[in-house]
Amino acid sequence: NFSRKTQSPDGKGNTMRYITLLCFLCALVSQTCGRGDVGVARARLVLWPGLGDACWSAGLERLIDKIESRYTVSVYCIDQGHGGILGNVHEQIDGVCVALLSLLGEGGEGGEGGGYLGLSQGGLFLRVLLQRCGDLPARPLVTLGAPHAGVTSWPSCPVGTASSWPCALMDVVIEDLGMTSLARSHIIPATYLYSKDVSAPLLDTANSCDIHVPSGLHRLKGRVTVFATFLFELDAVLEPKESAWFGRWNGESIVSFEEQDELGCLDDMMFERNVVPGAAHMQLDEAFFFGDIMERYFVPVSFVT
Repeated sequence: NFSRKTQSPDGKGNTMRYITLLCFLCALVSQTCGRGDVGVARARLVLWPGLGDACWSAGLERLIDKIESRYTVSVYCIDQGHGGILGNVHEQIDGVCVALLSLLGEGGEGGEGGGYLGLSQGGLFLRVLLQRCGDLPARPLVTLGAPHAGVTSWPSCPVGTASSWPCALMDVVIEDLGMTSLARSHIIPATYLYSKDVSAPLLDTANSCDIHVPSGLHRLKGRVTVFATFLFELDAVLEPKESAWFGRWNGESIVSFEEQDELGCLDDMMFERNVVPGAAHMQLDEAFFFGDIMERYFVPVSFVT
């Protein structure tokens, strides 16, 4: 009854990876099988990894195993391919939408628990997915260190602080090629890279409130029960780090979320901004992750083992 499904988002001959561990086998090798008894409904948590990560990486495998053994939750990890570096992100998002509609069912589903968890750039992609893919179950959306308002430099290479020649060289390459349509069609982080004069295509908007609301965020209304963003206090990967809260650099200063929502389009939306204190990008301790994220947003009391 413990299951994990890994979905490839390329939209072309998607493959679903099934890894199933029956509870009676778990009981043979461990005394911590928890509430995963046969016949017990398990909530579904959709997880999109960050840049350079993969569902089968050792760290993410350990995290998923701990989630599934601690709670009656099944994790569906999106296999982004090429570490989320190469590919066409629009095609990937469309492919994931089709796959999740099949997996979770159109028109929503009953029950409690579960939701959508995005790590770093995976949080941006999950948000865009939910804005575009309107028939998925309404559940909490939580993003950790996501570049929601884009970045002004290649991740891990902050503007003006390049301390090594590879970082400096990457800045030059991105400056020359990162804003081109060719790069943005094949290099995924280039889709949320912007400058003072050039916008990022993944963040572009096109109607009514979209003109005044960061990244068309109001389109999440009714599609999530709550939208919680987490900013890492010592984040040196996102430039600016306030992008996790939709803060945007205008060439002189950070334009806050409130300044961008000129019409108050989000006044009635459950939008939360949180800080991971004293932490660098994606550096979470287990107590914070399970207590302040999993059990706060995704796991009803009845689902805690």
